[in-house]
Amino acid sequence: MGKIITSTECKAILQISGSTYDTTIGVLIPIVENYILRYTNLTEDSASAEPGLKLAAAQLINFQIQKPSNITSETIGAYSVAYSQEYPKYLTAGLKPYRLVVSYQEPYSWSDDIYTEFDEASEWLINIIIQDLIYIVLVQV
Repeated sequence: MGKIITSTECKAILQISGSTYDTTIGVLIPIVENYILRYTNLTEDSASAEPGLKLAAAQLINFQIQKPSNITSETIGAYSVAYSQEYPKYLTAGLKPYRLVVSYQEPYSWSDDIYTEFDEASEWLINIIIQDLIYIVLVQV
């Protein structure tokens, strides 16, 4: 990957000098970029054209470098721990301006007016059928 942010850009944004975190940053870049693409619904090309995503990517990488505990719940008796699988909201807030909302629309969208017209038409048709049945019954008798 490396289309949203490069290792050099990440180190510059986070003001990291030296090569201590080079391997870690190199491993985290594709993971963070994949997360950004899924979160924003952008394509790789459109995401790479957004310079603001570099800062968000660097912040997500920095969050992982800081070794967060991700513990959301902890029980002492019979020891139980729950871990969060998501980034904190203060980090994802930087991605929200780039997020594309994908909505699904039913192929046939009926408005209330159409339902009302349909109900009136069906009621009219039912009345005609009943009148015809009554006429047929009366003629037969």
